[in-house]
Amino acid sequence: MAFEGLSPVSSTRRNINHNPDQESLSNEDFKYSNHQRIILELENTTKKGQPPASKESIKAMKRVEIEESDHRECVVCLEEFEVGGVIREIPCEHRFYCDCIEKWLGIHGSCPVCRYQMPADEKDEGKKIDE
Repeated sequence: MAFEGLSPVSSTRRNINHNPDQESLSNEDFKYSNHQRIILELENTTKKGQPPASKESIKAMKRVEIEESDHRECVVCLEEFEVGGVIREIPCEHRFYCDCIEKWLGIHGSCPVCRYQMPADEKDEGKKIDE
């Protein structure tokens, strides 16, 4: 699945894979932001391990508006939160971009920081995703 209308990565975003010894990067290398790349990777992940979180528990997560004093980043995509933006907070109080955590929990079912287990649908309870 491809995102349409993607903008180039902002020059203020970190390039964690930067290697000064590499040849210059092409425009194709900057087609997607880290956030967009992570979402694409999560959509294509082979499902193994614990069941996904229930849709109800994902919908019930708290929405939080980012304030000036909150200078954290989403640990899924590693992009800083933008002031005024809306993020999701799961019951363990870790915060993530909405798209990142919704996709993550739809695959993994637990917090990517502390492994807090979100509720799973009863039909998925106790079985691995590959079963």
